[in-house]
Amino acid sequence: MPPVGVWNDTSQGISQSGGSLAETLQEWSDEGCKTIVMDAEGEPVGDLTFEGEIGFVLSDHKPFTNDELELLSGLERVSIGQKWLQGHSCIAIAHHHLDMA
Repeated sequence: MPPVGVWNDTSQGISQSGGSLAETLQEWSDEGCKTIVMDAEGEPVGDLTFEGEIGFVLSDHKPFTNDELELLSGLERVSIGQKWLQGHSCIAIAHHHLDMA
């Protein structure tokens, strides 16, 4: 994992930086990046238009903790369906929608 504030491309369209969720959200905000939470109860992703820099936040095989949910409150939420999918599948679907935008 790179140091906080240093971004490394891990694959095409996916970057990572060290730090906590709070630090990442702050970096994205400072950079003008629109942050979207992937949530089964969010607005259907197909109904949205995407412009500019966008960062998606999704949990891993466990739901977000209460502390993480507090950090993410107030952010836009999108859904790619009602079924719980593995993270890599969600990323692939998000990339498809971004490519179609």
